[in-house]
Amino acid sequence: MGIPLTVLPLAILLHVAGCSPPPEPVVCTHGTSNCTVTNSFGSFPDRSICRAGNVAYPRTEQELVAAVAAAAAVKRKMKVATKYSHSLPKLACPGGLDGTIISTARLNRTVSVDVERRLMTVESGMVLRDLIEAAGVRRGEGAGRPPP
Repeated sequence: MGIPLTVLPLAILLHVAGCSPPPEPVVCTHGTSNCTVTNSFGSFPDRSICRAGNVAYPRTEQELVAAVAAAAAVKRKMKVATKYSHSLPKLACPGGLDGTIISTARLNRTVSVDVERRLMTVESGMVLRDLIEAAGVRRGEGAGRPPP
């Protein structure tokens, strides 16, 4: 007995649609310079191309401060790009090849957890999926364990 015809279109749709995350929003042709920024859909609604001279990927607060200080010292425009870059080009573009993108993609750790107060402090690059997983692990529910 084969697959019922009512299930086949759903199976095809799920196979074609896939469930992979969008590509990285910042792509550079020379390491961390000569960059193009897109959003999670791969382009901005007005189809404009956002370019930046370089990108910084800080991993710590100190690296973030240093990246901002370095760009400010030479009077470069700066903009922030999140991991999936849900931004409009006017907000995300730092002004062409004279600008700097600061990515929060690597600022994605849990800073602190206060279980009693039900309070978590996370870095600015934390995505919701990782936040939910971190909260579950702290309560003993993560890693595939169902809640009590």
